[in-house]
This record gives sequence, C-alpha cells and structure tokens, in this order.
Amino acid sequence: MHANGVRVRSSGKLLSKFQRDRDWTVGWLSMVEENDPELHRWVRVARFHEGNNRGGAEVFPPLFDATVIAIGPSWWTLTGFERLPGAALGATVSYQQSWIIEPVGPP
Repeated sequence: MHANGVRVRSSGKLLSKFQRDRDWTVGWLSMVEENDPELHRWVRVARFHEGNNRGGAEVFPPLFDATVIAIGPSWWTLTGFERLPGAALGATVSYQQSWIIEPVGPP
C-alpha cells in the first residue's frame, strides 16, 4: 500500500509532536507473517519501503508482532517492536514502536 508514514518512538522513547511532524516519509507499506528465528515462531512483520513498491530500501526498521491498533478516517496506527543493533557485536535490542500511516492514492 502506498502511504505516508512516521515512527512515533526513537529507541523506545516517545518523540515529540514537533519531531514526528518533520519526519514523515512516503513509501510502500507491507505486512506479512514470517518465521522469526529469534522468537522461534511465526510473527506479523510490517515493512515500510521507499518508493512505489516493495523493491525499495527499507525506510524504517521492520516492525515485529505488528498489530493495527487504531484506524481513523485517513490514518492507521500500527504497533509492535523493532530490533536495533546492540552494544555487543551481533546483538540486537528490541524496542516498542508505533507507526502512524496515512494511505495515499495510487503511485
């Protein structure tokens, strides 16, 4: 789905409305179930790619255990967690994350 999107948190900390308002980006939202070797189970993973299709680079880190928690007349809110590189080599840290998504017309 072609959409505008913004992350609500940075490393788990809520961003101010000013910060969120300047960080909107246009891209392609997808959400599918994937087998997660770290959790040893299937999870819904949301991805937000730049451009008009899934072939572009990921704009945000993937959102694991993604769930749509709210839908308004022109927006959606997805929540889940993202994994970011940790201090130790090869380690990751999981942080709570939410995205606000505004669907747009066809690209």
